[in-house]
Amino acid sequence: MEPNVPRGQNTLDRVTPSAHLLFQRACALHESGDLEQAKSLCWATLKQQPKHVEALNRLGTIVGQLGDLPFAVQVFRQALLIDPTHVTATYNRGIALYNLRRFDAALLHYDRVIELMPDCSDAHFSRGNVLRDLGRLQPARASFEQALALRHDNVECLVNLGNVLRELGLTDAALDSFDRAIELRPDFAEAHCNRAHALLLGGDFDRGWLEYEWRRKNPTSPLRKDAREFSQPLWLGEQPIAGLTLMLHSEQGLGDTLQFCRYAKRVSELGARVILEVPSPLVTLLQDLAGVSQIIARGAQIPPFDYHCSLMSLPRALRTSIATIPNHVPYLCSNSERRRAVMSALAAAFRQRGVPDRAASLAAQVGMAALGHAVAAWFESGSTALGAHVEQAFIELRDLSIFAPKSGSETEALRQA
Repeated sequence: MEPNVPRGQNTLDRVTPSAHLLFQRACALHESGDLEQAKSLCWATLKQQPKHVEALNRLGTIVGQLGDLPFAVQVFRQALLIDPTHVTATYNRGIALYNLRRFDAALLHYDRVIELMPDCSDAHFSRGNVLRDLGRLQPARASFEQALALRHDNVECLVNLGNVLRELGLTDAALDSFDRAIELRPDFAEAHCNRAHALLLGGDFDRGWLEYEWRRKNPTSPLRKDAREFSQPLWLGEQPIAGLTLMLHSEQGLGDTLQFCRYAKRVSELGARVILEVPSPLVTLLQDLAGVSQIIARGAQIPPFDYHCSLMSLPRALRTSIATIPNHVPYLCSNSERRRAVMSALAAAFRQRGVPDRAASLAAQVGMAALGHAVAAWFESGSTALGAHVEQAFIELRDLSIFAPKSGSETEALRQA
């Protein structure tokens, strides 16, 4: 990576002509995308001129792009041993350390760049990023603002500043930052998506859900790889669907599916027949979901349908406001026979670990949903004593009396298990 800083000039004037030509070819190949050949020519340059700092910096960049970040860190270090004031190598080593999630070390390198070149906007921007990852939001804000003072058209910096402002609870200021980014680059999907989050956080559902549709256009979003493409048209509430079949499909994680599947009933109330496609682990749980005529696992053959819509787009399609969020609960329930089987299996697992029968039955009644993390921690620990894990779980669940034992003696039985 090359920040907006001048390159070091400590070696190029002293290298042999052949090394200089080899390095020029390496740079040309690198810029054309031929990383392997460029790497080979950097090595050839260094064989002739071992202290060629520019070749070391270029080699570190290339091996980092090839995925070997630990070696890139070593190569940049070698360059800096030769020239500790080489700004680009210092910055690039910071980037490699950041990508290795060695945030404190990366921060030291960005600080060093700023010491060497205070007006380096990229260094202030990168410093803001690492400070945000370290949870130091106010210093991150100051770094982003300094980066923008040096380069006001950095749309990525405007978006990251907006995110920090949102995390600081300054929603209006965050929106101003996102708006500035969009004004500079109207098609910048990441700015629109983050603006959507800020709008929704502020309760502006009309604009927030509309803006959230930009997530499909964000090339850096992991959602892009899961985007669904169908020959049938997308439904976002504009067309009447009475008497038609609408295929709803899940998006993002299992939790998102469980949260937004509640909208299926609202769709069916418009007169549509609803097909719901979800990840296979959720098929059994959602098979009796109100409003759904047919549920299928993702990857299975999809029946004929007229329109499709992502679950995450239904709040937009149904013009949801805070007052109209579907709030009928429970909208999910597990099969009672399956629930009994799971509880029986859980109780048996407790008994196999030496838990007395009564305590095992009580623990199973509490259920994996309530004590899931405690049970998992207990099994992982290899301990024969469940006590401390369950006691902590009951402390956390003290306000959820439906899950708790009904008497002090029952609690004590579990604690002593």
